[in-house]
Amino acid sequence: MPRPLLLLFVLVASSCNHAVVATTDSLPRDRDVSFIRQWRHVQEERLSDPSVEYSTPDREGGSDEEGEDDEYEYEYEYGESNGESIADAEPYRDERTQDNEYRYEGTTTIPDFYDPDETDPDYVPNLEEDVTERSIARSIDTSSSSSSSSSPPNNSKKSTWITHGTLGTLSFGLLIPIAISSALFRDLLPTYWIYIHVFLNVTTFTFTLFAVGMAFATMNSLGDANEGHLKELHHILGLGLLLVVTFQTANGFLRPPREFVTDDEEDSSPGAMHSSSEWGERSKLLSPRALWQWMHRITGIVILALGTWQIQSGLAIFARKFGSADWGSVYLGYMGWVVFVMGGGKLWMKYREKKREGKDEWNAEDELFDTDGLRGLEDD
Repeated sequence: MPRPLLLLFVLVASSCNHAVVATTDSLPRDRDVSFIRQWRHVQEERLSDPSVEYSTPDREGGSDEEGEDDEYEYEYEYGESNGESIADAEPYRDERTQDNEYRYEGTTTIPDFYDPDETDPDYVPNLEEDVTERSIARSIDTSSSSSSSSSPPNNSKKSTWITHGTLGTLSFGLLIPIAISSALFRDLLPTYWIYIHVFLNVTTFTFTLFAVGMAFATMNSLGDANEGHLKELHHILGLGLLLVVTFQTANGFLRPPREFVTDDEEDSSPGAMHSSSEWGERSKLLSPRALWQWMHRITGIVILALGTWQIQSGLAIFARKFGSADWGSVYLGYMGWVVFVMGGGKLWMKYREKKREGKDEWNAEDELFDTDGLRGLEDD
C-alpha cells in the first residue's frame, strides 16, 4: 500500500475511535440507569394525570438495602436540580401559587415494569415511545376501572335479589291465586280440590320463609351502607306477610269438622248437632266451622292483597337499585286481570246454578199441575 494511503487510513481510524469513545462516554452508566427508570415513571404518571404532583428522581438518591424499593425525593426550581438540567423535562406548574416556581413534591418508588439489561449498562430505552404506550395502556385501565366503579351498586348481589323476588312472585302471583281458585271452583274438582288447596298453601309458606330468611341473612350486604333490617315499609310488610302466611297454613290444619244435625241423642261423632238441642239448624251459621271458614277466607284475601303490594314495591326497589325498568305497574295489571277472572268466573257459576235451580223448580211445579189435572179428569 502506498504511504499516503496508509497515512490517510490511520487518520480515519483514529477519528472513528475518538467518536466511538465520545459516544460511549455520553451514554448513561450504572448510576444513570436508576435515574432513567425514575424519570420514565414520572413522565408516565404526568401524562396519565397532569393534575397530580409527582416526585422527580434524584440522581444521588436511593436505598442500598436489597429487596427494598428505592425512593427518591427532590424539589426542582425552574427545571434545574443542583445545576443539572433534565433533558425534555416538562415540569408541573404549581397553580395554587400562580408563580413561576415548579415543584415536584412527595415520593415515588421504582416501577417494576422497567428492567434494563444488567449485562449492558449502556442500554438506553426509547423513553418517548415506551412512555406513550404505557400511558395509553394506563388510560385504558383507568377508563375500564371507572366504568366498573360507576356501575350500579351491589351488582355482585344482584342474583340474590333476583332469587328473593322470584320466590315472592311465584308465591303471591301464582300459587296463592291458584289456591284461592281451587276453593272457589271446588264443584269442578269435588274430590281433589282440597289436596290442591293444602299443597299450594304449604308451598307458599315454604317459599315465603326462604325469601324472608334470605333477605334477613344478607340485608346489610344487599342494601346500601346505611340500610339495615326493617328500614323500609317493604321490609316491615314482608315480615308481617310471613306471619300471616304462617298463621293461615297452621290454621288450615286446625279446621273444625263439618257439622250435621241428627235425631240420635246418643250420637257423639265430631260435628254432630242434635235437632233437639239449642243449636239446631239455625245455629249452623255460628258454629265453630262456620267461624273458621270466614276467618280463613278473610285471611286469604288479606294475603292476596298484601302479596300484590309487596311484589310491586319490591320491583320498584330493584329498579331503583340496579337502574332497570320498573315492572310494578305491569304486575298490578296482571293481578287485576287474575282477580277479574276469578271473580267473574265465580259469578258466572252462581248465575248458572241459580238458573238451573229455577228451571228445576218450574219443572216440579209443572209436573205437579199435570198430575192434579189428570186426577181431576179421572174423578170426573
